[in-house]
Amino acid sequence: MSEIMQQCWSSDPACRPEAKDLDLTFGNMNSNDAEPILDESNIRLRKEVAMGDMLYQVFPRKVADMLKLGQKVEPESHNNVTVFFSDIVRFTDISRALSAGKVCDMLDRLYLAFDELARMHEIFKVETIGDAWMGVTNCTIPSSSLYIIQEK
Repeated sequence: MSEIMQQCWSSDPACRPEAKDLDLTFGNMNSNDAEPILDESNIRLRKEVAMGDMLYQVFPRKVADMLKLGQKVEPESHNNVTVFFSDIVRFTDISRALSAGKVCDMLDRLYLAFDELARMHEIFKVETIGDAWMGVTNCTIPSSSLYIIQEK
């Protein structure tokens, strides 16, 4: 499957398979051919999903704990919440000029750094989509505590 994808991504149109060839190839595939290759990161992710730990990647700890216990999560109100949103200027131009692999590497490095900074400063990461990263401060710890941390 990955070989077919690489051929489709070729910058040389002559090297890309034609639709009729893809139709024949996919028509002859069985479910085993479509299964992803299991590597260490896939196995870890599948274990996290099975154990319910993925909730902690999506929700603040308090919410994830309640969801794991099957409890209803009531909406909360917080004062002095800051929403941080980043977007890469001219991302479309950048992604057009670089290979898909280079764009993915660039985004991985950038957002791994953002994620680490978010952990260090207790910023809750809401979402990463494409070239956009969104986080929120003061929703997982009281705002007065954060001000004390900042003043030190």
